[in-house]
Amino acid sequence: MDTREIVYAIESTVRESHSVCSDWRIGITDDPLSRRKRHEDEGRYTRLWKQWEAHSEVDAKSVEAYFIDKGMKSGIDWDANGIFVYIF
Repeated sequence: MDTREIVYAIESTVRESHSVCSDWRIGITDDPLSRRKRHEDEGRYTRLWKQWEAHSEVDAKSVEAYFIDKGMKSGIDWDANGIFVYIF
């Protein structure tokens, strides 16, 4: 997906959940299944997990930075590389 599509999808998810950005965590990874499990192992609630595949790592990082600037919490940067953007 391109950057605009991911931004729109995340904004829609936040809006539809009747929440605000600061209620969510965002991150990027190259392995979404493993990353989600790691968050769960750390005691985080990931039931509302959503993910999108960006065209590039640069695009994924720009989406992440955009939402961190809007108040989302950063998803622990264990490996901060990859093209998958996730929120929960």
